[in-house]
Amino acid sequence: MRIAFVDALRQLENSGEAAVTLWEHNTMRVVLVAPEDVYTQEPDSQNETYIVMSGCAELQYEDRTIDLDSGDYLFVPAGTWHQFINATEDFTLWKIIS
Repeated sequence: MRIAFVDALRQLENSGEAAVTLWEHNTMRVVLVAPEDVYTQEPDSQNETYIVMSGCAELQYEDRTIDLDSGDYLFVPAGTWHQFINATEDFTLWKIIS
């Protein structure tokens, strides 16, 4: 399965939403996310993997804040509260739920 980033961006822009699901198979989903300044994530019952494609932000994760930049990889275990804050206007990331 291949998803071109430029095609994913187009789908996201056309959706008018902060996130768009691009692919699903069994319990796995691939989502492209371009959050606003604050993007709160409810604890998920599945693990979440994020890959920052552009821009930067901070992640509040459990009891700490982590700086994120383009190219960073992040793993959030199932059931963990987290939110993205102070996102730049061009902040975009892949979210893989598995």
